[in-house]
Amino acid sequence: YPSNRKVLAFVRRFERELMDVFAVQDEIAGAIVDALRVTLAHPVSRAAPPTANADAYHLWLKARYHTLRQTPREVLRSRELFERAIAIDPEFAPAIAYAAWCYERRITLGLPPLTADDTETCLGLVQAALSHGRDDPVVVAVCGWLTLIIGRDAPKGLGALRRALAANPNNQVILHHAGFANLLVGDLTE
Repeated sequence: YPSNRKVLAFVRRFERELMDVFAVQDEIAGAIVDALRVTLAHPVSRAAPPTANADAYHLWLKARYHTLRQTPREVLRSRELFERAIAIDPEFAPAIAYAAWCYERRITLGLPPLTADDTETCLGLVQAALSHGRDDPVVVAVCGWLTLIIGRDAPKGLGALRRALAANPNNQVILHHAGFANLLVGDLTE
């Protein structure tokens, strides 16, 4: 373990304003690796956050926590947080896709509607998410699931899920949606 003096010097080195929290985070991670003198066989890079806006990203993270709880109250809370994130960054495709997923959960659970037509709202959010996140495999997977379950378009929904799986075959969200989609259409082998 380093002496307390080395730890304090390391901490003081990073005391500054956080103009770009992601850049500072990368700098700190790099400094830690350098301090530990770790040699990596393959360089490690941190995936870019899904939005450059830290406030929208923070709301998205909080909303994801509530989404995973799957109770009616938690799904409503997550939708509210996703919509706040979208208000900050209207092109934040993952937040848009997950907001659509919240409407699907309400429809599927038979909860009272939130809009005049929750199905139309859900599918509108799917289109918006895809217009901003067509290259994001998770966005494509969530939208594929919603196209299948709410849009009732199995070929289009399964096609989107297959594209998402090809792009990122080990992502838990993609595997979850693809598994349930194949189950619903009766393809137990897939």
